[in-house]
Amino acid sequence: MNACAYTSRIAFRKAFPVAFRATLALTRKKGRVDLNLKGTTMLTLLFETTHDPNTLLVQLEDPEWLLDELDLKIPGAKPDSIQIPQTILSRDVFNLDECKGVLNPKTSEFTFTFALTLTLTRFPALASLGVRAPVRVTVFEKGKLDLKASILETHASSFRVSGGLMRALVVHPGEPDEMPALDFKNKVCHCDAGIGAHAIIGKVAPGQCAEEGAKRVLICAGTPVTLCWQSEGQNAANQSVSSASDPTILLGTSGAFVVGDKFLKPPTATTDYKFSAQGGTKCDGQFCIATDTVTIDVVSTGDTETLNAFNSGSGIWEVKVSPLTTDPKIMITSIRTVACALSNAIYPVWDCKKTDLNNHVTHGRVTTDSESPFAVPLVGTWQFVLADAGPNTYPVPRTSACFEVGVECGA
Repeated sequence: MNACAYTSRIAFRKAFPVAFRATLALTRKKGRVDLNLKGTTMLTLLFETTHDPNTLLVQLEDPEWLLDELDLKIPGAKPDSIQIPQTILSRDVFNLDECKGVLNPKTSEFTFTFALTLTLTRFPALASLGVRAPVRVTVFEKGKLDLKASILETHASSFRVSGGLMRALVVHPGEPDEMPALDFKNKVCHCDAGIGAHAIIGKVAPGQCAEEGAKRVLICAGTPVTLCWQSEGQNAANQSVSSASDPTILLGTSGAFVVGDKFLKPPTATTDYKFSAQGGTKCDGQFCIATDTVTIDVVSTGDTETLNAFNSGSGIWEVKVSPLTTDPKIMITSIRTVACALSNAIYPVWDCKKTDLNNHVTHGRVTTDSESPFAVPLVGTWQFVLADAGPNTYPVPRTSACFEVGVECGA
């Protein structure tokens, strides 16, 4: 079983100096208009942890992109040349709610979407290109982002421009790989469907699905789990869920069911449940499918999990393990301090306070050795403070500290 970092939604920011460039042309009846866009920015990104230690959610923050001066040669127009001075693209241009992505910190694989709206008020030169309404630009980036080395290398895998301009745009004009913008998709199909699913331990009614859940829950065999979902798409009737041991089952556009009670067999081992929603967009001749996956992880003796505790500035590193996502029957068999995924720093000695759901408190010492100073449930509130590590000097984690726990199911 893969280790899971239980967190209280730890977030951190990081800035990257970036030089950007896009070579395009706008085709007109009287000739092309070259759009050689280039500039620089200090790209500030907000990273947020999830229940999957290999997934960080990424959001754009405080954009200020310096776009170099543009000299547009417009055949047949009067004047036939328009100079656009150096321009700053800031939050009034970016649609920040849509500027987001995902990073795998282990492999450095990074995907991100930039969304902008260009208006005539902000960019009056657009009128010279025949633009009469706001233009929405969406760029889909793929590449590598190494947090430790602070290296960001991405390229546009595809993009979209509204207002019919996509049909007039040419990518890499004059180069060997010149192509119409409509063909610049790199085999990426953007589906108009969407589906989101999560799991909650226990039996809950559909109306309770708004409660906090997770893409992955940790249980002992036989513990009931409710799967919740919400989907959208043109073909709303074609929603389904399936697992390796169960056939595809059609669902409605939203709802909840308990695994083992109604549709699916109760899992005896870790099982992924794949939710699918069909859209109205066709990709390679077939209606596109949006998917989401929920994992029910069944604990076996000898498994380990990772507690990722966050320091809010008080000198106490804390993490709360919820009974909605972790079975209260799971007990720890050992605990030791380990390096977090994004840092090699390990402080070797900690004092720990564990508060159970019934407010029972246990104190213990945690070191780099795999010890079991106390047998307590995994669920509850864990608090860690630095203890005396002796005469040697050790790096102190700035924001988060990680602890590996051995787990098993109790009676």
